[in-house]
Amino acid sequence: MANLILLVSKERSAMFARACTINFRNQEEFFEEISEKGKVASSEDKKIIFYEVPFATIMLETYILFGSINLDIFKIFATKDISISYEFDSDYLELEYRISGCSVFRGSGFEDDVYSAKHLYVSPPSGSRGNIVCCKDQQISSISFHTTNKIKIIGELLGEAGEELWAETFKTCDPKDKAYPVTLPSPDIANAFTQIINCDYPNRIKKLFIENKFREILTRIIANETSVAESRTIDFETEQIKRIPQILMNRIDTPPSIAELARELMMNTTTMKKRFKNIFSLPIYAYHRNVCLELAAAMLLDTKKSVFEIATDVGYSCSANFFYAFKKRYGISPGQYRKSGKLPL
Repeated sequence: MANLILLVSKERSAMFARACTINFRNQEEFFEEISEKGKVASSEDKKIIFYEVPFATIMLETYILFGSINLDIFKIFATKDISISYEFDSDYLELEYRISGCSVFRGSGFEDDVYSAKHLYVSPPSGSRGNIVCCKDQQISSISFHTTNKIKIIGELLGEAGEELWAETFKTCDPKDKAYPVTLPSPDIANAFTQIINCDYPNRIKKLFIENKFREILTRIIANETSVAESRTIDFETEQIKRIPQILMNRIDTPPSIAELARELMMNTTTMKKRFKNIFSLPIYAYHRNVCLELAAAMLLDTKKSVFEIATDVGYSCSANFFYAFKKRYGISPGQYRKSGKLPL
């Protein structure tokens, strides 16, 4: 994909099909145009292309890294709308950090969306298609790593374990989150890109510095996405735990066992008990017993039901057990509480 993720506002998305739009069939055609007509200054490790034509002014600074990885620092000012078609294959990888400007990414299967500066772009899944558009009188700048040999490069940089983690990272992500693979990166990732931009080492040392930063960025993406996945797991568990009091009240006559609760909530028994106590400050059935006794106390004041009926309503098959539990909890018997007409302290 071209190393510009385009700048456009949602209000201008209707301009995509305008007759004055300059269209490119793919990023290769776009960069061939630059290479053919641009002014090139290059060295062994670095190439700079300056391109000025009626539809844009472009500066592309490219570093050729190990393997088939390139680092591009890209700036463009469009004097006409520019549209570049794209299609990703399974072995394409691009990581782009937006320095300035905002952009729209139009793809099949999802709506146009706008992303502003300081966001991180990770190339979408294989088979994704769409258009990237740079709008007239807008300027963007970005820095990106890209390679057409993703699997080999990640394996070489991060080893077998890292390759597996990278694959697992994006399997655990919500597909909706990855329809548009642009996110606000962690401060550590943003800082790594900023360090590359500000690096003033001589070219050969700068190349080594950039290669190390690329490895760091890959690692931090894995670590941060894994943390997000773990957070989602924790959020799911919290929501499941919060269902327990209502489940117990709904089955007050035949409450489920701990094992049955865990199976219903799809949780480990030990984890469920520990998380419940962390949230509600009591073990599951101690908390449930208190809730039942509070309900019984309200019924003693608000209804004319007998103590035996109330005991049955809150899950006690034996009124003697209810009497004992109520007095232990509130310090007076159910009958004394009803006569007093006051909530127990």
